[in-house]
Amino acid sequence: MAKKNNIPPTDQIDVLGHTYAIGFIDNMSEEEMGRCHTTTQNIFIRDDLPPTLAKSVLLHEILHAVHWLSDLDDASTEEAFTSRVATNLRCVMLTNPALRDWIFS
Repeated sequence: MAKKNNIPPTDQIDVLGHTYAIGFIDNMSEEEMGRCHTTTQNIFIRDDLPPTLAKSVLLHEILHAVHWLSDLDDASTEEAFTSRVATNLRCVMLTNPALRDWIFS
């Protein structure tokens, strides 16, 4: 079960007009931290991750959904792009709270 401080404030998010359910699960491999099922519109995060890592993983999986919904099909670069952008976007948002609040207002 996900730690209380790992749980996002909602169990559903809008990704480019599509509703994705967010859930925490415990049956992922050691190498896997999250999953984005684009056809069923579900995002799953491993339930034993520390809070800051869970947030980055959620952003990572959201970016997979954005990638798919944008009809980008270069799978060879998707994982590298998604990993870098999710982590870096979260860092920018954390260090610029006024900008983050303005962008998301």
